[in-house]
Amino acid sequence: MTFLSKKEKLEHLIELMNKGNCGNAAQLAGRLGVSERTLKNYLSTLREMGYKVIFDQSAKTYLLLKHENS
Repeated sequence: MTFLSKKEKLEHLIELMNKGNCGNAAQLAGRLGVSERTLKNYLSTLREMGYKVIFDQSAKTYLLLKHENS
């Protein structure tokens, strides 16, 4: 089992969302190897860092919009 730090998981989360079609919370949490609660904490952390994270209801996936500090 590979151990990834929180920073590495946040970077992987950003990469997944940039590629699109990362899925709902359960699917995305599974890809990261974390619980849904931890995923939601990570999404909150990204928002605090200035990322605009949304859930697209029609596509049923999380999306990462332009970084507010870019």
